[in-house]
Amino acid sequence: MKHILRIILYLFNVFIKIIIFFVSLALQIYVLWLSIYSVPHYYPLYIATVAISIIPITYVFNSSNNSSYKMSWIILILVLPIVGMIMYLFFGQGRSFSKKRALKLKEYVTPYVQKNDTLLYIRHNTDKKIANLLHATSKLPFYIDDQVTFLNDGAIWFEKMMEDIQKAKKYVFLEYFIFSDGETLERLSSLLIQKAQEGVQIKIILDDIGSKKGLKQKTIDRLKEHPNLKVYSFNPMGMFFSLNLNFRNHRKMTIIDGKIAYCGGTNIADEYVHKKDRFGFWRDNACRYAGSAVNSFVFTFCIDWFMSAKEKLNMEEYFYDHPQIPSSKESYICPFSDGPGDDDNPGYTLFQSMIENAKYSIYISTPYFIIDREFIGSLENAAKSGIDVRLLIPHIPDKKIPYIMTYYHVGRLIKSGVKVYRYTPGFTHAKNIIIDDKYTFNGTFNLDYRSLFLHFECGAFHINKDLAKEMKDDFHQALKQSRQVSYQEWKKRPVYYRIIEFLGSLFAPLL
Repeated sequence: MKHILRIILYLFNVFIKIIIFFVSLALQIYVLWLSIYSVPHYYPLYIATVAISIIPITYVFNSSNNSSYKMSWIILILVLPIVGMIMYLFFGQGRSFSKKRALKLKEYVTPYVQKNDTLLYIRHNTDKKIANLLHATSKLPFYIDDQVTFLNDGAIWFEKMMEDIQKAKKYVFLEYFIFSDGETLERLSSLLIQKAQEGVQIKIILDDIGSKKGLKQKTIDRLKEHPNLKVYSFNPMGMFFSLNLNFRNHRKMTIIDGKIAYCGGTNIADEYVHKKDRFGFWRDNACRYAGSAVNSFVFTFCIDWFMSAKEKLNMEEYFYDHPQIPSSKESYICPFSDGPGDDDNPGYTLFQSMIENAKYSIYISTPYFIIDREFIGSLENAAKSGIDVRLLIPHIPDKKIPYIMTYYHVGRLIKSGVKVYRYTPGFTHAKNIIIDDKYTFNGTFNLDYRSLFLHFECGAFHINKDLAKEMKDDFHQALKQSRQVSYQEWKKRPVYYRIIEFLGSLFAPLL
């Protein structure tokens, strides 16, 4: 019954969005009609509407949002003032966050912000340049650490994670965008219930929208039966329409006893471990972290728990005092998070910095590529300067319109010399960036506006040659199964692609 109620609430919120759009559109058409057919009396009304629209346009222009995101809203407000103003009021607040909520959050986290002495040990100029920028934007420390394991398949990730959960003594934290009923969740649920019965604290955060389709309420209720097992939805849907509904928790991580953490593109659903065929072979990966870097994942989870459960966890109880392991390899890790409250855009800023500092190779795997001209321009310039730039995207899409817009955006890259590949076995969901056999990113960010500017995301930046080699080898294996897209092929895309591209190019940041 509760599962049906959750679906009804979701449909209700979707219905409200549609109503808001069509009511504002009808009002816009009515005012325009009055202005045309009753010029002497109503034309001033239209002029007044356009004049009033200057206020939200000025607000949008001066906001801290991405320039392409702002431009899309400005165009919409200029062309359809009433529609644009109403839609922006409800859906266009970008990275804005309530000041009251932000102050509460700051008050909670400030005592736990860690010093970043590790930056003092980073000697290479490029290393230091990227590291300083990421620390300045994310406010999270770097660690002298090379205890990271790359798991190049969802099935390997899940089995390894299950082994570590089985060994848990104190607590297990899980935070995922998608929890979906099936064999995978059944196995995990049974193990979590077993560990809860052994006295282990289990805390779960799921995204209410991301898990709405596949997760039944009875599954949640079963987990909640044990007092040691707590489950909360992030930014849940209610009976009343919420202006914050666009801010989804897209993070994916597991933390065990403060000693081990997992993070990557994988969710808790059968398709990620090849138990269900949705879009051909599902390519994904993750990393397993052990050592002091785990504390930054704990930090992020505790913040999200505070936002979801309204409970302030004492982070010191969950941090683990890891001994710093000296490494002659100069390997460093910085796990970090990003979200609507982060005006410094740590994810986007990091990716731009990695690309701009590349010397000879840039390899990117992403399921979606709907990004601004500045980012595309950085990749174009890199390719034109002789850097080997390669981009891997899906062959079989999970969402048709975002796929068409992805395909549209890669055209400029191909023309500039970027090698673009379609993963022919199916769908690549992996989110990786590999630079110069040394710098890598693994995490939850897609290269689209929604992920980079609206969602709560997480991941880790690594300065680690051994890890870079593993991830690059995996990338090359994927390329062997993929097909490179030529510029001539790209130009022959279907007519309906071009129609969607024409409309979508103006409003891509709003998709």
